[in-house]
Amino acid sequence: MSMQLSSKTNHNGCLNDFTSTSSVALKDDEVLVAVTASSLNARDVRKYKEYLKNQENSNTSNDINNAISKRLYKGYGFDMVGKVVKIRTLNSDLQVGDEVIGLINYPDLGFGFESEIVCKANDLVKLPKNFDPKIAACLPLSGLTAYQALFSVGKLQPGENVIILGAAGGVGHIVVQLAKNFGANVYAVDVREKHDYLRSLGVKNILDYEEDEFLRWQSEADLIVDLIGGQVAISALSLLNVKSRMVSVPLSSFASVKLAATNLSSEVLSLETINNVNELKELINQVESNKININIYKEFSITELDKAVDAFKSSDRLGKVVLSIK
Repeated sequence: MSMQLSSKTNHNGCLNDFTSTSSVALKDDEVLVAVTASSLNARDVRKYKEYLKNQENSNTSNDINNAISKRLYKGYGFDMVGKVVKIRTLNSDLQVGDEVIGLINYPDLGFGFESEIVCKANDLVKLPKNFDPKIAACLPLSGLTAYQALFSVGKLQPGENVIILGAAGGVGHIVVQLAKNFGANVYAVDVREKHDYLRSLGVKNILDYEEDEFLRWQSEADLIVDLIGGQVAISALSLLNVKSRMVSVPLSSFASVKLAATNLSSEVLSLETINNVNELKELINQVESNKININIYKEFSITELDKAVDAFKSSDRLGKVVLSIK
């Protein structure tokens, strides 16, 4: 094996204290992965904003190149795609050179923006040959959030009406397609500028959440998947049918949305996404069979993290923002 700069493993699976790849000591059932791609999620953006605020308060440079040179982005990145560099396990079909995908250490500190990380073998899924790694990088957190919001927590049934708030976003566009594939009746809510994109996904029922246009769907929903939160989600409670349910994903507003539903016969449910390799395999299968189309809004290098964050926050973003790590 060639000598590559890497780093020793800390207790979270991150690498630090630069050394050579060949000297990284693995425990049983661990895999050393050279990361090739990741994608941005809301928690990464919040962490980045906190970093900039701290830099301003300490009167030091907030230049991202300075941050990267000091590796201050450690703890970012829950989505990971990479190649197996080293492995120590007898209970896995993984081999050196395999391309893998995983949800890394969510919801604590992700390490998907690191150049190399140590993972548990059973937390990873081997990608099919010729599977686009940039597409794969979009799947772990957004894909599993979409899947679990609909099925694990939302208990969606074929033929039910599902209203999706924020339907054109990184999670939303996957929710739309999973629900349609399952035989649900999809009602999409997003800003008007994104309606053409939603129509391209085969959605017929589309309304704007600005100016409360979507409130015309009174009592239509068997299930609402809320990816917006706040007052939009509270207003959307009136769209719930009797004894139906809302899965409200944004944690920052969940308590207020649930409180607003106190006197309703329907329930508001929270979701904390968990790693599930079987669900991740199902998502990969649906992408590979062209049942799900992952939309990449923009691509950046890890050295352009500031630009990637700006793209993520853009009002016209459709789908995911991808980062190339190597």
